[in-house]
Amino acid sequence: MRAPIVRSILFLVLLTVTGVLLASMMAAAQGAPDGKTLFVENKCNMCHSIDSQGIEKKLKSGKGKDLSTVGTDRDPAWLQKWLKKEIDLDGKKHEKSFKGTDAELDTLIKWLGTLKKK
Repeated sequence: MRAPIVRSILFLVLLTVTGVLLASMMAAAQGAPDGKTLFVENKCNMCHSIDSQGIEKKLKSGKGKDLSTVGTDRDPAWLQKWLKKEIDLDGKKHEKSFKGTDAELDTLIKWLGTLKKK
């Protein structure tokens, strides 16, 4: 007689914990900006365009190239080092250091990694 009650209690506890975890994950996901938003909020579009995403370069004199296929051209590890100014490209470092948090940088890099040649 005790076993069914114990199982029922354990099931209710498991269901409650799962519900709380899902609710907190959804709240965090809704509050966190996506990569495209971070790109614009961090003013990456001052120098770079992403034509495939409808993002225009703000400064016509900006030296940055269109990043529509950057995910094909570069891997995430390289992008992270580049945006943190830890590596050179043709003897030059990225113009600006990324000013956001590490989590925001990860989100941005993951999004940039999805931008590939079709």
